Amino acid sequence: MTDKGVSKNVDLSQPFMVGEWLVEPAIERISKGHLEAKLEPRVMDLLVCLSSKGGEVITREELESKVWVGMVVGYDALTSAMIKLRKAFHDDSKHPKIIQTVSKRGYRLIVEVAPVNSATPTGILHSPIIGKTNINPLRLGLWAGIGIIFSGLIYFSSSAVQSPIIQTDHVGIPSIIVLPFLNMADDPEQSYFSDGITEDIITDLSRISKLNVMARNTSFSYKGQVINPKNIGKELKVQYLLEGSIRKSGDKLRVNAQLIDTVNGYQVWSDRYDRKLVEVFAVQDELTRNIVNALAIQLTEQEETSLARVSTNNFQAYEHFLLGQKFARERTREGFSQAEAEFKEAIKLDPSYARSYGALAVVIMRMYTNAWTDSPVESRDRALEMAKKAVALNDSLPQVYWALGFVHLYRNEYIQAEKAVEKATAIAPSYADGYGLLALINNCLGGSDNADDAIRLIKKGMKLNPHYTWDYPYNLGRSHYNKGQYQLAIEFLLKALERNENSMQPRLFLAASYSGLGIQDDAEWEVEQILTINPMISISHIKSTARIANNKAMKKYLSLLRKAGLPE
Repeated sequence: MTDKGVSKNVDLSQPFMVGEWLVEPAIERISKGHLEAKLEPRVMDLLVCLSSKGGEVITREELESKVWVGMVVGYDALTSAMIKLRKAFHDDSKHPKIIQTVSKRGYRLIVEVAPVNSATPTGILHSPIIGKTNINPLRLGLWAGIGIIFSGLIYFSSSAVQSPIIQTDHVGIPSIIVLPFLNMADDPEQSYFSDGITEDIITDLSRISKLNVMARNTSFSYKGQVINPKNIGKELKVQYLLEGSIRKSGDKLRVNAQLIDTVNGYQVWSDRYDRKLVEVFAVQDELTRNIVNALAIQLTEQEETSLARVSTNNFQAYEHFLLGQKFARERTREGFSQAEAEFKEAIKLDPSYARSYGALAVVIMRMYTNAWTDSPVESRDRALEMAKKAVALNDSLPQVYWALGFVHLYRNEYIQAEKAVEKATAIAPSYADGYGLLALINNCLGGSDNADDAIRLIKKGMKLNPHYTWDYPYNLGRSHYNKGQYQLAIEFLLKALERNENSMQPRLFLAASYSGLGIQDDAEWEVEQILTINPMISISHIKSTARIANNKAMKKYLSLLRKAGLPE
């Protein structure tokens, strides 16, 4: 570890070196050899601020005042920016080589800051490679070089694009991935419409028992990329690929779609639909049935009935619903508020729109769990009311049962939650997030038998969603923790944190697992990180908020966290 500070005559407005990394403030990029990353403006400002006092500790207060000049920012603003900066450098906060966290004091650079000259490892400045972000293969060795990193506030939705760790295994059943349909409208903001239709097609196909369908998260990880069907077929071990485009113009709709055999790259089926915009539901139904026919799949009577039922015939309500989904995925207070308004408008336009009631229930419950409501008791009850109404209006939709299960879970009604989500996966056998939620419910129940069920369920979800989000390895880690298999738990919990360093739950169970193994230094370090991200976390807070139904399991969890140093 070096600690040489800042060389004289370093103009930080011009390209300069941080250790072996070339920093180019003007274009907000850092690079080292073949590695490079584009930084957000605020993250680059943070790097420049750290570089101005290389080797010296800079307090949180000073960094916040210089990087967020004149702004009032939340406690996690600096933490989030620091995580992004470390990720760009491929630096490990636990074993830092570039940025060191100095406990209760601040941060400092521990490499030399120097001007660019002929002796530097990079030698000369090179032109930017648009859209390219390289990932450290040593740290993320199981990731493929997809080259796009998604960031933001996360729950089930926000994470980096992953290559599969667990591959699908389709024996005698065809498998398919539906790629995001291209938005061909003049307005790029209309992509929510093409994305929504893509999701509906995925959901419709997921209901078919004799077809394995890749989950939404895996499908959308390829959005905006140039695709080679044969490569996707080999990577995901899927036999078929559906792709297409959607043009929405005035009251007209044009949908192009083609089904491709990924083994030979040949087109199996294709069609074009030129219709009135209000006929979008008929187009979705025809498209789904054409795929079923092309794959020679025999539907069951229940599947025939389920696919024949539409969620709504009101196009305006459908548009508000799609906008609500778009806002909900932001996972912010403002986003949830906007989503709530859109779902309510959809319900106003079509009072029988089951999916809008279900989606509204989930948003209300997410607001409740984030303490973003002034009436928590009423919110819990309102969420349950909306979810139950969604099921009563249309019990053929997996999403409404998922919503009901989600609401029951966060009301600590675990058995009801499990029954609801089991119905969702019975309706849609390829519903990856259904298996993920079932795994979480079993983990919350806390028993060893439940842990075995959780492992089975989450692995099934991983097969259907190879580009899974952080919560999948988190559930695996938590399952092994529940079984007392702390070393395995640590392995998977660390994988969860690689996908979402802001997530609190993996860190808490990681601290407990280290504590269970008697690795006190690592346990205390994790607690220090937890308190840095959220100083309000305590034993009493965990006791009142942790979802662990088994009293013995709860006492053990609190004891291990207490041993790790979490304050009372």
